[in-house]
Amino acid sequence: MNNRITFGIMTIIFNPIGVPCFMQRKHFSGVMRIVMAILSLGVIGVVNWIIGVVRGIQIICMPEEEFQEKKYYIRTGFPDRYYAMHRFFNRVYAWLKECVRRFFVTLKKKPDLIPIAALVVSFLVYSLNLTSVSNTTAKIYGAHMGLCSFVTMLMMMLSFVCILGAYPKRKKPKWHMIALMTVMYLIVIGADILYYVRIETALTRPVDPIPLTEATMYIWEAQNLMVTHIITVAIVIVLLYLEPLLAKLLRKINTSVEVEATTVEDIDLSEDE
Repeated sequence: MNNRITFGIMTIIFNPIGVPCFMQRKHFSGVMRIVMAILSLGVIGVVNWIIGVVRGIQIICMPEEEFQEKKYYIRTGFPDRYYAMHRFFNRVYAWLKECVRRFFVTLKKKPDLIPIAALVVSFLVYSLNLTSVSNTTAKIYGAHMGLCSFVTMLMMMLSFVCILGAYPKRKKPKWHMIALMTVMYLIVIGADILYYVRIETALTRPVDPIPLTEATMYIWEAQNLMVTHIITVAIVIVLLYLEPLLAKLLRKINTSVEVEATTVEDIDLSEDE
């Protein structure tokens, strides 16, 4: 790389395969130059060869002092600018890494966000499919089906109030509130099971069963919704009781920021005699 003539000749001959990039220690750009030449079926390779001829002649004719000063910064073709893209991806990676670190810092401070997030997901799973539930209730009109959906929504909304008061800041969880939420969720699971049974009975009864057609697919969707909702509610119950354990596990995650060590020379504060 210190020889200007050699670098210029290599740029003229082997520029399409990225040899000048490797000589400049731009390994990423060199690899990308080869990849781009293959993906473009040689078109970018030809372009780089033309650029290499022009740039190689300029390098050979360049004063030695100027070459030694700019040898690692001379652009010899495309995609030499991918080196900047590589630095961009590194910055994006560092930003994402910092976002993940801050996320875990937040969870360390508020581990109760985990069961709250699970509760939000469970509520959205049910509430966003209320159309299927209401249509199924109107179609089957089974005993207590409307009451089941009403109780489910009521218990889910009340549980939001309870869960926000169950984990006071910098205090131990209020287990009586958690026990109350557990009762609510068990009622929800019971209502979902009853609703599921009513649908299954309407689909399989010997007299006048309801057929699943394209027009009544909402019944199948409502039946699957009950299973999914039961699973999400069960996950919420488990997370409620595992919150102290999750808090301990989160504390073991290293979220500290590495800071470069700096040294300060010793200063003699003694007075001159």
